[in-house]
Amino acid sequence: MPQLDFTTYPSQLFWLFVCFIVLYFILSYIATPKITKVIENRAGVLQKLSEKSHIHRDKAEELLAEYESTLQQARNEARERYKAMADQVNIDFTKRQKEIIEKVTEKMRRAEQELHQAKVAAQKDLHGISLGVAQTILAKVANLELSQGELQKRISKAGK
Repeated sequence: MPQLDFTTYPSQLFWLFVCFIVLYFILSYIATPKITKVIENRAGVLQKLSEKSHIHRDKAEELLAEYESTLQQARNEARERYKAMADQVNIDFTKRQKEIIEKVTEKMRRAEQELHQAKVAAQKDLHGISLGVAQTILAKVANLELSQGELQKRISKAGK
């Protein structure tokens, strides 16, 4: 095996040392600064994004508080309007109910008057009808022909 040949060790060590030095300088002066610069830029970008996110979060919290305040105001306003409308509806309902009761009461009063007038008229007719019935019964049962005036006199006399 050529690796175990001791005569080639100095040249292998030399080239190893040269490669190591070249690789060290390349990494030290070219690759590592660029990687460091990228990491620093990334950290800066992350810091800026973090600051922006805090600013946006604060704005979002302010907007949320404003939204909730506006929503609460709208709810309170709606509740007040509902209460006012309910009160107005109750007032209108009570007023309308009162009007209907007054109309019904007036109609009942008129109906009672008409009923009373019909009752009085019926009582007047009842007297004449009863006289006619009595006159007919007397004519058929007792074979007695009386006029209504004479029959009225006899009824009045019998009632005393």
